[in-house]
Amino acid sequence: MPTPVLDQIAIEFAEKNHLTDVVFKGKGNFKETYRATIREGEFIALKILDPQKCSLERSEREIHTMMKCDTPLIAKLYDHGSFSANNGQSYYFCIEEYMDGGSLAEQISSEALNLNIIRQYAITLIETLDYLKNMNLVHRDIKPENIMFRSSSNVPVLVDLGLARDLSESSLTPTWLPRGPGTPYYSAPEQLNNEKHLINWRTDQFSLGIIIGICLTGVHPFSEIGVAQGDTVTAVANRGSCTSDFAIKASDLGFGFVVKMLDPWPHRRYQSPAELLDEVRR
Repeated sequence: MPTPVLDQIAIEFAEKNHLTDVVFKGKGNFKETYRATIREGEFIALKILDPQKCSLERSEREIHTMMKCDTPLIAKLYDHGSFSANNGQSYYFCIEEYMDGGSLAEQISSEALNLNIIRQYAITLIETLDYLKNMNLVHRDIKPENIMFRSSSNVPVLVDLGLARDLSESSLTPTWLPRGPGTPYYSAPEQLNNEKHLINWRTDQFSLGIIIGICLTGVHPFSEIGVAQGDTVTAVANRGSCTSDFAIKASDLGFGFVVKMLDPWPHRRYQSPAELLDEVRR
C-alpha cells in the first residue's frame, strides 16, 4: 500500500506536469514508484523519494549514479529534480523508463522457468554486473523485484539504484550499524555484517547466486521448505554454506557454478565477471 502523503504528492506532481492515470506500483527503501501516462499507450515510472527516510546526499548520489549508466541493461533515467508540494515541503522525484514487461518476481511466482531461460538470464545479469564493476559501482539490492523486462524483449533489466555505492566515494552507512543496506533475504554475509571493506562486485554476485538458485529450485539456497526467512538470513550472516541438497540439485541441473557464487567469503567467489561468464557458458 502507498504512503498516503507520498500518494498525494504523486497525484499533485502528475497534475502539474500533465500526466494522467497515476497508479501505485510499489515501494522501495526510500521511495515509492508510480506508473503515469504521458500520452495514450505511453507510460513512465514516477518515483517520489521520502524525505523522512532518505537524506539529500543519498538522493543526489542515486541520481548521479543513474546518470552515469548508459546501457540498455539498466533502466533509463529521463528526468529528475525537486518538486514543491502544496504542503510546503520539497520532494525529490525521478522520471524513469517504465518496464511494461513485469518483473522476475512475477515470473517466478507464476511458473517454473526453463533451464535455458535461467541460463540466459544469468548471462545477461552477469554482463550487467560487469558493466557496473567497470563503472566502480555496486548495486547492493539485487533481488527479483529489481529485475524487470520490457514487453518488447525477454532481456532482464536492472532497476532501482537507490542503494548503489560508488566505491570511489566515501560510504554513507555508519560503521557502527550492525547491518548494511540491502534486502536481507538476498544479501551477502558482508552486507549483513556491515563489513564495508569487503563490499565490491562479488557482493552483487552473491545476491545473483541466490536468485539463480531460487529460479532453479524454488527455494533459497541456504534454506529448506518451511524454514523462516529470518533463520535463513541468520545462516547467511553466520557464514554458513548453502544446503547440501541445493548443491546437489544445482550440479545435477548443470548449474554447479552457483555454489561458488554463494561462497561465504568474497575471495573464494569468482574474481571477475569474465571468469564467471566462462563457467556459465561452458
